[in-house]
Amino acid sequence: EKKPKEEKPVEGKKEEPKRPGKYKLEIRKDGFKKVEEMLDLKAKQEIARHYTLFRDTYLYNLSIDTEPQGATIFVNNENKGYSPLKIQISSSQPSVDVNVRIEKSGYETEEIKISLNEEIIERKFVLSKNVFTLSIITFPSPALVYIDNEIAQNTPIKINLKKGPHKIKIVKDGYNPVEDIIVLNEDTEKFYQLKIQTYGWIQVGAYPSAEIFVDDESVGNVPPIKLLKLPTGKHNIRFVYKSQVHEEKIEVDPNKTKKIHHIFKEK
Repeated sequence: EKKPKEEKPVEGKKEEPKRPGKYKLEIRKDGFKKVEEMLDLKAKQEIARHYTLFRDTYLYNLSIDTEPQGATIFVNNENKGYSPLKIQISSSQPSVDVNVRIEKSGYETEEIKISLNEEIIERKFVLSKNVFTLSIITFPSPALVYIDNEIAQNTPIKINLKKGPHKIKIVKDGYNPVEDIIVLNEDTEKFYQLKIQTYGWIQVGAYPSAEIFVDDESVGNVPPIKLLKLPTGKHNIRFVYKSQVHEEKIEVDPNKTKKIHHIFKEK
């Protein structure tokens, strides 16, 4: 811990002799704490004193810069302006900690504790991006792109997204849908070759009679047995009989038929 700064000794004024008794001594200097002492003078006694003055207020010059510049700087939750920033902080203590928060759109927020124990303190921070550009191109184009289950736009697209994983779905009439997970840690460009959509069939039956849902859409009741034409790929099949529900996932292959049948037990 840094010791408080001491004022250099200054030769004091020698007072004229005073009568014996008690006297109050005060020493004052701007920016320093006042010194008070009661002196008890005896006859023919000479008293010599040396006093170290301690600062009443400590001033610290804090400089904060960022790369890139233009970030908002908060000191102890108070907005102090934009980087590069130079501010002066006063304290009654020879050492003090301040909480600094740095915010900039498109970058990670930085939170730091800085110890003020020198008159001039300089800090520089390199900010980390948390928003990146994702570009998606398809052939053929245009194709509709969903990002995190929300419609974005038709390809080709260029969009800014937060750092991390994103769920991508691309659909186009007459072509197989594409699903992908893209983890953004940098600006990224993706190309997708869409494949002409193919179909297969599923033969669905149940006992007793049950309502059938394919990918959450009702296709009616069975029996009689249903032959359903579906795009190739994964599908969710749900059977509903009274309060009973049964679900299965099935992979539909091109130009092939798969059979799925479920028997409910009476409760």
